[in-house]
Amino acid sequence: MMHPFDTLIANLKGEVPRSLYYMPKELAYEELKMISGEDWGYDAEAWLARREAILARVAERSTGKRRSREEYRSLRGELKRWTRENESTERAEDEDSV
Repeated sequence: MMHPFDTLIANLKGEVPRSLYYMPKELAYEELKMISGEDWGYDAEAWLARREAILARVAERSTGKRRSREEYRSLRGELKRWTRENESTERAEDEDSV
């Protein structure tokens, strides 16, 4: 099983098929920024280069502090919006190919 950080990087690279671990790269990027306090954009290699330092810092500060409900609601809302937009785009593409 992959570490959650590595799953976020794989999503950022677009290497995760639609599954339980899938999320849009935009959401993976936001998650990476949130957990690390850093911003390396969509450059997965830059994130990977800092992996150990980021994970060490996250481990140090994981003193039981959890995300706020507002943060979770915001992320869930973004994912729902993205899913709706993608589903409608996929349906339109399917109809065009028929």
